[in-house]
Amino acid sequence: MATGPEHMRSWKALARYAILLVAVSLLLIGAGVLPTMRLGGSDAVSAMLVGCGISLLAGLAGMMAMLVIIEGSGTAELRPADRLTATVVPMALRLGLVIAGGLAAGLSGHFDPRVLLIWLAISYCALLPVETAFAVRRLGAQRSEPS
Repeated sequence: MATGPEHMRSWKALARYAILLVAVSLLLIGAGVLPTMRLGGSDAVSAMLVGCGISLLAGLAGMMAMLVIIEGSGTAELRPADRLTATVVPMALRLGLVIAGGLAAGLSGHFDPRVLLIWLAISYCALLPVETAFAVRRLGAQRSEPS
């Protein structure tokens, strides 16, 4: 497990990308609240907020999982198997959390399932580039860090 300055840099990078995820989510909500309210009323807005929140939390969990896998490797450069794990596990975790959260919220009966599903999909796609940039940078940084 990495310690010292490299370890702190990794977690600071996560914090920067987490702030970016929140900013993108807020922009998405800001752009979507009026059209959603016009089409479905205040109940639709609550479904939109829940859908965006589920995607945001899933994205944060995926990025944290990637960082934990990279930090836990204990080596300056990831082996190919570890690199695959650091890519696939967070992606599967994110998708699983979005599906589980969407099902839980949709089956609760408190939210319009159509609006919830639409905003889950929109926010999932909107946050994906931020998470991809984090993954590319962290895996690239892992490769270039000194032993």
